[in-house]
Amino acid sequence: MTLPLLDATSVIATAKHLIISSNYLQVDSARATVFSTLEQYAMDPSSIGLWLAFAELEMELRQFKQATKVFEMAIAKWPASIELWKRYVSFCLDREKFSNAKKLVMRALDLVASSEHESLWSLLTACPATQGDVESLRGQRKANTTTTASVPVPARVSKFDIVAKPEPIPEMKYFEDIPMTLPVIPECKYLLFDPVDPNVNVPAPVLQMLSELLRDNNEHVVVDMALDQRKQDIATLYRWQDLIGMQMKEGSDLCQRHHSTPDDESKAPRELIERQTLHLQQRNEFTSRCTMAQQQFIDVQGMTRKSILLAQQRALQDLRIPLMLVTEDPEMIAQQRKMTALIMEAETVWRVQNPRPVEVPKPAPASYDRYSSR
Repeated sequence: MTLPLLDATSVIATAKHLIISSNYLQVDSARATVFSTLEQYAMDPSSIGLWLAFAELEMELRQFKQATKVFEMAIAKWPASIELWKRYVSFCLDREKFSNAKKLVMRALDLVASSEHESLWSLLTACPATQGDVESLRGQRKANTTTTASVPVPARVSKFDIVAKPEPIPEMKYFEDIPMTLPVIPECKYLLFDPVDPNVNVPAPVLQMLSELLRDNNEHVVVDMALDQRKQDIATLYRWQDLIGMQMKEGSDLCQRHHSTPDDESKAPRELIERQTLHLQQRNEFTSRCTMAQQQFIDVQGMTRKSILLAQQRALQDLRIPLMLVTEDPEMIAQQRKMTALIMEAETVWRVQNPRPVEVPKPAPASYDRYSSR
């Protein structure tokens, strides 16, 4: 399925309208909307513009920590984008975070094209607070590059020399199977229809209130809410499995490329060391990118689940279900989950006691042959 062209201005305008129209009460929902769009266009380079606009929105809301988080997610996804790095450095300089800005420039120099290096140095040169450090940073950068490139090489290599092969280091296995459950979402661990802790108890008067309330058959509405959550969880699990599956495929391809050609002992040790170093850097970048993508998924789901939890609490509060109020207190949410579990049990009992009558199919009317003799 081909996605339409990404209009970053329209996406941010929609999010801003949601924030302003709700008097800044729906900031998390607006963020979730933008993150959802970024997830859809994860492989599209045009999403870089949306990342930049998203960071600008957070800065406009004075949410500077959130803006930093957006920048980190963006450069983890598009590490070679000079636009993202330059805006991130400028953001730190504007907020007088000069040490952070210098560290960002040194990070970016390892990832962007060589032709873009001067544009990064110029950002520090243009700032009076950092222009005096540019020469020392350049020298530090040059020294680090020289040290990395100059690997000691034996003066003479003979085919009769006996070189002890290093012991192979077992690599950590990051992915083995497709996950069958959702990851833990620290921002919102539980919704109201998640499994219940058996140690949670509800006071007897509250149970009596619930028993009286269920006489109005409110449990049918609650069952519909449980089904909606179940559908949402299944759809989220599918997206999580797709993400892990793509990472497993990428990791498998990377491993196959690294091991497709065995080490040729006839080559110079410098060439072997350089290739092994390159492979190690590629593996580190891959695992870092996977970790960041998974964390981004968890962060987005955290905001989405918080919105769902809020909607569930308000809906059940409107039904006058005991203990239902809008809260993020884990203990209160545990009791609310206990209440929904009791309602679901009551629904099960009601279905057993009131089975639906089985419709007996009516026999088809006998056909009449008007030409038959009577």
